[in-house]
Amino acid sequence: MSACLPLADHPAKRLCAACGRPVPYPGRGRPRTHCDACVAKRRAGAAARGETAPPAPPAAAPTPAAVPPAPSIEAYLPLVKHIARRLSIGLPAHIDLDDLAGWGVLGLLDAAEKFDPTRGFRFETYAFTRIRGAILDGLRQWDWAPERLRQRARLLDETRWSLASGLGRAPTVDEVAEATGLRRDVVLTAEAEADRSVPVSLDETWMAEGEGDRFSLCDLVPDPAAPDPADEAEAADLAARLWAAVDHLPPTWRAAVLMLYRDGLTPKEAAAALGLCVSRISQLHGRAIQRLRGMLERHRYDLGASPADPPRPTRRTRDEAEAAVEALLAKRGPMSAHRAAKTLRVDYRAARAVVDRRRAAG
Repeated sequence: MSACLPLADHPAKRLCAACGRPVPYPGRGRPRTHCDACVAKRRAGAAARGETAPPAPPAAAPTPAAVPPAPSIEAYLPLVKHIARRLSIGLPAHIDLDDLAGWGVLGLLDAAEKFDPTRGFRFETYAFTRIRGAILDGLRQWDWAPERLRQRARLLDETRWSLASGLGRAPTVDEVAEATGLRRDVVLTAEAEADRSVPVSLDETWMAEGEGDRFSLCDLVPDPAAPDPADEAEAADLAARLWAAVDHLPPTWRAAVLMLYRDGLTPKEAAAALGLCVSRISQLHGRAIQRLRGMLERHRYDLGASPADPPRPTRRTRDEAEAAVEALLAKRGPMSAHRAAKTLRVDYRAARAVVDRRRAAG
């Protein structure tokens, strides 16, 4: 055991209860009341008398080193936003800052779970690396383009900027190809692929040229389920002209058409209302439809129909039909009245009259 130290030389300055000498302080645990020499004398006397010496007090267990508290996630959220803003510089406009911050929060949670304070690093240093890596991993997973395409696009951009700063103008494709050592078609293909690899947001607003109106690409995407305004306007105009043409029909024809199409009556009911037979109603209906079709076709041709799409031929008069049949028989020779009427789409009676006259003449 160590000898007792003088009172002036001992830092604890605690005196022994038996001899008054200073007692060395162990530094931790319960303070001692006797010096080492007094304790040894007491144990020797007890052993000579056959007594059991009291057991020495157990050594004070070393106190564990203070463990720093777990880092607070809320306290490091500004660090996440700071890193997200720094990485957002130079990124395309369709990448939202909130998406970067979300990936950064995931990296912060992973850093808080895996941080080891016994290695002597600050949590801010470890979290910065994890947050930045998580954001970069999120960008790589979100990007569908391969890394080879991105590397070639970066090479072309750096070469283009370098040539532009040296030439004072935008370089041509041949100059970029010569500087990079690539063929001209490879440079054009890489630029086209890089342009297609950049997604465009449908909600992004654009400014119309020459106007102050702003619009988004979503406004320009047609809805296949929605009706076409041009078709609706054309149908409404056609319906208005159709009913205007119905008003120019003879009274009986007009009444038959209105009963069949506007009132929804059957031919039998319309015949009973007009006092006619069903066959007469069908005849009036056919003639009315034929005249309405001719009126609408003439109107469409007057509005500027294409020469490749001429109007439907209207019904010829009896004299026009006979003249057309005469010209046809003179050109092709004798034929039946039925064939001539079918070829020229004229009335069979006109074709029959011409054929009969030619036969009678000889």
